[in-house]
Amino acid sequence: MPLDPDLASRTRHAESYPFARPGSSYLFAEGGMQPLLPQVSLEGRMPILAVGANASPARLAAKFGNGDVIPVMRALLDDFVIVFAGHFCSYGAIPATLYPCPGARTRIWITWLTPAQQVIMHRSEGVIECAEAEQRYDHVELDGLSLRPDGMPPIARAGAYLSRRMLAPDGEPLRFAEIFSGGSGFQANSQPSILRWVHRRLDPTVGFTDFMAGVLSGIDRRQALFQALHPYTIDRET
Repeated sequence: MPLDPDLASRTRHAESYPFARPGSSYLFAEGGMQPLLPQVSLEGRMPILAVGANASPARLAAKFGNGDVIPVMRALLDDFVIVFAGHFCSYGAIPATLYPCPGARTRIWITWLTPAQQVIMHRSEGVIECAEAEQRYDHVELDGLSLRPDGMPPIARAGAYLSRRMLAPDGEPLRFAEIFSGGSGFQANSQPSILRWVHRRLDPTVGFTDFMAGVLSGIDRRQALFQALHPYTIDRET
């Protein structure tokens, strides 16, 4: 039977997480990326760490459309590493989350959001009105950060979305190979390799394509896979 073109496209989309992000700060406006000029005002905006897909102009466009303007700043964050969460996104990827790691340094982005934009972001991250209540992030305020945006003074406080569970098959989180990080000692893995690893652990009796079809089929299947993934994850509080 020929491969469903839509399923193949959606699988490639999941494998491409955390999606393309630029090599510098930018202004998200009119649904795309524009230069971030020094005179752009941050007044009334809250810095929210963009750990994974939220640094991507394409993902911001999917969440905010063409009408919103968001300054997005590239930065370096000390003492944290970006690792795989312990759940699936609705579009099939296993997303990113922050994990404390003294001595580590990671590349990160900051989205500067208005209160109205924060509500949209909260909803998209499952903080409010979440249909998949267990597979979600919590919004937290992190203080005492060593966060250095390009071309700006350091920032000590920012919001972040932290997953409730993280992949840790050997008791240690798995680092995102697609995102620069140094000094953690954690094993790096790519999104495609992690999706296939999870497939082999959770449902090896079917092919990878059929496994992804299940992941993408709806909430009930993702919830079952989330529960099956528990032995290979750790709780954030742990």
